[in-house]
Amino acid sequence: MYQGAAVLAHSIELAQGQSKKYKKYKLYAIIHEDAANQEGECVEWAKELGYEPMIVPTPINVDEIQHDSLRQKIPNNGCCGEKELIKFYAYTLTSHSLAVHLDIDYLVLRPFDALFDGIVNGDAKAYYTFDYNMQQPGKQPGVQGGFLVLKPDKDAFDEFNRIVLTKPFTASSGWDNSRVGGFYGGMTFQGLLPYFYVKLHPDDGIEVDRCLYNTMVDNPRTKPSERFPEGQCRTGEDTCKDCRVTDISDIYSAHFTICQKPWHCMNHEHMKQPYAPLCSELHKKWHKTRRLLEEKWGTYDTTKYTGNNHEGFCRGGGQKGYIDIPRRRWVGGGTE
Repeated sequence: MYQGAAVLAHSIELAQGQSKKYKKYKLYAIIHEDAANQEGECVEWAKELGYEPMIVPTPINVDEIQHDSLRQKIPNNGCCGEKELIKFYAYTLTSHSLAVHLDIDYLVLRPFDALFDGIVNGDAKAYYTFDYNMQQPGKQPGVQGGFLVLKPDKDAFDEFNRIVLTKPFTASSGWDNSRVGGFYGGMTFQGLLPYFYVKLHPDDGIEVDRCLYNTMVDNPRTKPSERFPEGQCRTGEDTCKDCRVTDISDIYSAHFTICQKPWHCMNHEHMKQPYAPLCSELHKKWHKTRRLLEEKWGTYDTTKYTGNNHEGFCRGGGQKGYIDIPRRRWVGGGTE
């Protein structure tokens, strides 16, 4: 987590430095109270890297969920069960005019000024991307859980919690028979957002181009079939937009899911998959950002980082070949 959080923070600094209107920002790390209590190091590294730790509980009590099926199944849903609901605490940052929620395995490449304008000066209350890989074409997909630009709103935060506590959910019918949520993580963040913005508040949320924002370099088609020999467009459209061939100079942000984590020292250049060239470029961007960060810190060591692959941060392939970013120890309100 330290590797991702360090480079993410620096990528935000570099991107906001290019912004024409939104140069000032503040970093928060939303940390579940269990992680803070059991692994206090999370709070320590957050402070070291310039994040303000938000130590929070799960916003609802699972035992108070009214519908039996959801109460029984939500702890095992998606990546983190009911604990993933802590992402909604981004809505409580009401001292700010807007907030951006990002996962840690992330890189910001360009400022989000156009989206920020829509929140600050327009009527938009949220921007997101859909994860079309999680649902069959023609069905409502989930919101991809690693990216959300939002207008903080305590009422929205409370409404999300009320939905979980009072609305029925089944895998076949989704939230309150809406047919939204029958996919991975549908009981929590990835399913609640489309139910909220597509079904309950359709004028508030806006889908943005997933090839430009929050790109995962995903395959736009399903597997070939007799009806669709080349595969069907996952969006249900006749023409597929292929994120795998996007020019990297057009991309605002990248989420390292399909491309895998940069600290796993993968060499995409030897792969034959269609996603490999862009994944390789994005990994190079991540490692270049790490180099700029270490140069700023004064820890970039040309005797230690000697290889040509990934700015010298990889001794070999795989996670074991990765050389960790040196820790910045928190000392009396400063760092060393």
